[in-house]
Amino acid sequence: MSFNGSGTFVVNSSGQPVVANTLITAAVFNAFTADVATGLSTAICKDGQTTITANIPFSGMKITGLGAGTARTDGASLATIQDGTGVYVATVGGTADAITLTPSPAIAAYAAGQTFRFIASGANTTAVTVAVSGLTAKAITKNGTTALVANDILSGMMVQITYDGTRFILGTHLTADVVTLTGSQVLTNKTLTAPAISNPTFTSTTATGNGITMNTARLLGRTTASAGAIEEITVGASLTLSAGSLSGTASSETQAGVIELATQAEVNTATDTSRALYPNHNRSVLGTAWASTSGTANDWTGIPAGTRWITITFDGCSLSGTDDILVQLGDAGGIETSGYVSSGASYSGAGTGVANSTAGFIIRLQGATNLFTGIMTLALIDAATFAWASSHSGAISTSACASGGGSKSTSAELTRVRVTRSGTDTFDAGTVNILYGR
Repeated sequence: MSFNGSGTFVVNSSGQPVVANTLITAAVFNAFTADVATGLSTAICKDGQTTITANIPFSGMKITGLGAGTARTDGASLATIQDGTGVYVATVGGTADAITLTPSPAIAAYAAGQTFRFIASGANTTAVTVAVSGLTAKAITKNGTTALVANDILSGMMVQITYDGTRFILGTHLTADVVTLTGSQVLTNKTLTAPAISNPTFTSTTATGNGITMNTARLLGRTTASAGAIEEITVGASLTLSAGSLSGTASSETQAGVIELATQAEVNTATDTSRALYPNHNRSVLGTAWASTSGTANDWTGIPAGTRWITITFDGCSLSGTDDILVQLGDAGGIETSGYVSSGASYSGAGTGVANSTAGFIIRLQGATNLFTGIMTLALIDAATFAWASSHSGAISTSACASGGGSKSTSAELTRVRVTRSGTDTFDAGTVNILYGR
């Protein structure tokens, strides 16, 4: 035996210790040299010959002068840690969307917790993968499992990725509490974790005396009043920022903390109950008045999609003979002259006159030179079948009154209205106009 297990060298072979004036035998001497040989063989050789066979406790002492490691099994010095040896990868290849990394030393397999840093050689255009040391390519994601989108990695950016056992997750690369953009700096399509942005300049902007006109298709902000992640907001038209207000907004725009507007289609179909209307919604439109003092008919065209009601006003209208007034409907294919279910009557002290028509909504005049003043209302019954109902009432100059109604389904969505007569007479007095809306 040489060392006693606590680091103390002990010579305890037979014949030890030797006694003065006593012959030392070969056996005693050989036992002693065997103990010495065992002790020296247990020690660590400074030239690296010895293979360590157990953990060595340093009892709080330092290893000094340690060389830089080059293999994964080499010891790490503070210098290699500070220099990022094995973590910072200088050799970056592949493409911006399919990156390859060649760290030194190379890794033999992926392991959860592995972290690498590198300088991106280009801006990504879509989802990104990375292959390290020639291993199978793995996805790079953000916020857990979310795939990267264009420009999440920019050319020249220092990128940090950490493996979670399945994929590499992109580290935070904007760390400031407040990001300030000034001068000609441009911010495009980036996700920010900072709580505030001040003095932004947006791509494709026009500076004015009062603010900035933004023609870009995107705007950064939040769509909710409460705190949360900054979102990318789609802008449908130019926005003018002036004295803290937004003007020129188009339908279905979302402005963080301000308002969201419904489209006309959403209003027409009543499919949206949360967005606000803007002034052009549901407005009524007055047509151009027609002087019905001559001619046989007048058309009002260009009635917009989504129209739900039409009011036709008659002021002192008359015909040259005994015909009755007809109102006809039309679509993009033209005026329709059949398929109406219509009745009209006039009442006076001299009696009652009733007329029916399948060619249009009929207003019974009951005689030449009789002047009709009144209103016909058309209301949409069913947008799917383009079905309309009519109702009219008014006064006739011969101390009489007129009323009636009917229904008609056009071939397509209504776009026009015609006022005409039931026969060959001409108009000889009065004025007619229409009012319509949604």
